[in-house]
Amino acid sequence: VISHVELRDGAPAGPPQPVLECSHHLSYPYVFAHDGDVLLIPETSAARRLELHRAVRFPHEWCLEAVLLDDLDIVDATLLEHAGRWWLFAGVAGHGASHLDELHLFFADDPRGPWTSHPRNPVVSDVRGARPAGGILRCGDRLVRPAQDSSRRYGWAVSMRAIDVLS
Repeated sequence: VISHVELRDGAPAGPPQPVLECSHHLSYPYVFAHDGDVLLIPETSAARRLELHRAVRFPHEWCLEAVLLDDLDIVDATLLEHAGRWWLFAGVAGHGASHLDELHLFFADDPRGPWTSHPRNPVVSDVRGARPAGGILRCGDRLVRPAQDSSRRYGWAVSMRAIDVLS
């Protein structure tokens, strides 16, 4: 279940209200705007796919817009529009491995796809900084990617990783 709650003066204005429910696990709701639409990519790895939802009535009602990637154990998808291209950063588990160790990169001309796997995947292999931890930041002309450090345990810390080259 993905829920929302309105905040007033920094406090909840009521109880959380479900806005998206599925029979499988949902988490890491990545929300962004594109071409006048509000879009949502929730973590749906239990279904072995990456889904894109469009707000019908934001934030209360969403519809499935597209399956971006199918038959893939993928978590914490984080998008970035940069230099005329869309980039998707996500943790992908190799067969029998953990989501914590490897960052994969995909690219497309539009967030609805089609998405192409980067030829150098995985682009990061390190439990200390592979898994995404939130939206990518623009700091002047630099890109900075928040990453989970799970070297001691899942989500133990967050580190900031500079993106030096994105091509």
